Amino acid sequence: MSLSGSRLIVWVPPQTRTEYQQRLLRGIARYRNTHHSWELNFGPSHLPEHPPESVIGAFLWSGETEKLISFASKLPCVQLSNSDIHRHVFAVTADDTMVGIRAAEHFLERSFRTFAYLGSEKTCYSVERCEAFRREILRHQPDASFSSHLFRGIQDTIDQGGVELLLNTLRKQPPPWAVFCADDWWARMLLQECRKDDVMVPGELSVLGVNNETYVCEFSNTPVSSIDIPAEKIGYQAAQVLDGLIHGQTPQTLHQRIPIERIVSRVSTDIHAVSDPVVSKALFLLNNRLEQSVDIQEVARECGVSRRMLERRFRNTLNTSPHKRLTQFRVDRAKSLLRSTRWPLWRIAAECGFKEQKYLSVRFKELEGIPPLQWRKQEVSPS
Repeated sequence: MSLSGSRLIVWVPPQTRTEYQQRLLRGIARYRNTHHSWELNFGPSHLPEHPPESVIGAFLWSGETEKLISFASKLPCVQLSNSDIHRHVFAVTADDTMVGIRAAEHFLERSFRTFAYLGSEKTCYSVERCEAFRREILRHQPDASFSSHLFRGIQDTIDQGGVELLLNTLRKQPPPWAVFCADDWWARMLLQECRKDDVMVPGELSVLGVNNETYVCEFSNTPVSSIDIPAEKIGYQAAQVLDGLIHGQTPQTLHQRIPIERIVSRVSTDIHAVSDPVVSKALFLLNNRLEQSVDIQEVARECGVSRRMLERRFRNTLNTSPHKRLTQFRVDRAKSLLRSTRWPLWRIAAECGFKEQKYLSVRFKELEGIPPLQWRKQEVSPS
């Protein structure tokens, strides 16, 4: 293939609906901007039998069909989707086995005993995440309760009463329960359905998603904790692989899996599993009143105990007080808003129930070790 000429085009996937896909493209663009003068264009929705001469490579986002395999035999290509097993086309994706392991670790650290997985039965990444999650849970807790609930898609799950089936299975064990979802969209759907059933989240149920799609996770009625897939890093690495293919270099492996770096914890898993139903209900009430002026005595009354008894049960169960746990909830909510918005500190303080900005700054530094604006600068800095 000749690389001469002023117009060297690399196709990128036309799908940019999700924040995850947009981050992939940013990683690809970052590599291009520092290494080459490729012209990045959106590829066609249907791959042609023969690519134009000006197109020197392509990033793909679809299943490994015969047509795609045929197309990749005529043009250097790198697959970004992990919906199918990769047998013929070079691919760079997240390490979905590690995703499942990290999900298990997240819940095991919080002392859960009952676990479930909810996702697609058709996609490779969903099946891999489910199996790794199951293995890691049972490796550490052989007697744990585990169930998997796999459906064709989100709408099929709703139509077939899949959430009710999942909840009926979980209810055979005492709460709280931990559910790992294939991605943030599955987690958001689960939370919406659970809200209709008056399931307390995170009091009875904790939910974890994948991809850290900010507008999905933050705009949910209960902000969703999520495993943050390093999409920009995947895009950058994929561009490096494609660059090698364009220049006749064969990668050492067909499928490169990029490791997971962090979990972004939000309200949906912001709780440790507790067997005390009074403490569980109090945590749910505190978590849902962050922006209000909270009277601990009123919370105790709603839980059917005195304030002194509530504080004693908190100490016995969580080794903390209701007031300190409320402060932790508020600081965690502030972290979520610092990460996902450009709001000034006074507005974040008001949203989290702090009467003044200075109170947020003091409590934040006590718990996190640095002031909130410094934390935001570190957290949102590009990797």
